[in-house]
Amino acid sequence: MSTDCIVIGSGVIGCATALRLQREGHSVLLLDASRPGAGASFGNAGMVGPNAVVPMATPGFWRQLPALLFGDRKSVIVRPHALPDALRWLRLSLKMANEAQLLRSRDGLHRLHHQAIEGWRELLGEEAWTPLFHPGSTVSRHESTRAEAVMASLATRLREQIGVSTRIITPATIARCFPEIAAERAIFTAVDHTAAVRDPAALLETLRQNFIAAGGRWQRYRAERLAVSEGRIRSLTGDGGRLHADHYILAAGHASTALLPTSNLHIPLIAERGYHIMLERSRPLFADSPQDGFTPCVLHDASHKCVITEMSGGIRVSGFAEYAHPGSPARRDCYDRLERYFRQRFPRYPRVRLSQWYGHRPSTPDSLPYIDRHPTAANLICAFGHGHYGMSGAPATAQRVSDLIASADDSAARSPFSLRRFTDE
Repeated sequence: MSTDCIVIGSGVIGCATALRLQREGHSVLLLDASRPGAGASFGNAGMVGPNAVVPMATPGFWRQLPALLFGDRKSVIVRPHALPDALRWLRLSLKMANEAQLLRSRDGLHRLHHQAIEGWRELLGEEAWTPLFHPGSTVSRHESTRAEAVMASLATRLREQIGVSTRIITPATIARCFPEIAAERAIFTAVDHTAAVRDPAALLETLRQNFIAAGGRWQRYRAERLAVSEGRIRSLTGDGGRLHADHYILAAGHASTALLPTSNLHIPLIAERGYHIMLERSRPLFADSPQDGFTPCVLHDASHKCVITEMSGGIRVSGFAEYAHPGSPARRDCYDRLERYFRQRFPRYPRVRLSQWYGHRPSTPDSLPYIDRHPTAANLICAFGHGHYGMSGAPATAQRVSDLIASADDSAARSPFSLRRFTDE
């Protein structure tokens, strides 16, 4: 059977892209060494919406580092064996922490995320969307310190400049939204028109099943090498033999750079490890009816870098950015710290841990993914590096990949998602 497109990687980016291309008339083969969404797509916090426009590195980022690395709100962990890589990454991130780059990253993220919910509705169809997504408002929490007030103000400014409104939430409303939350002095804001994924694994399986129903093929396959000749990929070699296609889409998350053809491009990407625990949902944690005009679907703690989401399988508490080699074991204390964090916010809520997870986010210094045609292999489209924002960025990424395949226009090289953007500096 002939194949127009081979998509390498069946995380949320790969699955969404494969489904989009198959529906548009391509013959698509979707490959992965594991089950769909076994990596970061499975373990993510489930946040979706136009509010995801604030990059990780912002002006004043360096002032936050001591607290993030050593303080009571420690959320960044560097393993000793990963220290050289982490220091190089830190230098790049600090270079990105300026006003001009902040706006470039904000605008790029906005291009990907501003129609995230509509994109998912269109890609899945209303019947599949409804049980998989919980629409509502994302509530963000900041500590009531001057530094955190500045960060809350920055996030509000960045969003409102592009038409995403943010409102301050009163303590009385917070108590109604989260009936068991601990009373405290903190700054709470809310952004409407967002959603939470109820079950990331079910979402990935739905994408895969819809892809197969549309005529696509999925194969367990460990990709090892892309062979380049005369400016094109000629074949893909892996543990399932040699495969050929007209177009190759590389969407393998943090493993993508190992498959890239040799070139002089500087494409920084790091495997940033995240953790989550699942707690039993013995009773509702969030109000399930509108409170003062909105219904919460996500609680995002911007100070502690943690996210609490009610999912169909329980309450997910996600957090941490750990720099460690992908093969190194998990830090067991991270799971306990996530549970302690939950206890601080919701001290009366019963805590029965159901499961725990860690995985690797494919992160870039400017928080923007790479979605571009490879300059030395015209039929290779890259779509990786979405970091914390893969769920929000998947529908628009799938459409952008489709547009790149349909057009030989090289304007993508000048886009915020260009593979060349760090090489051209």
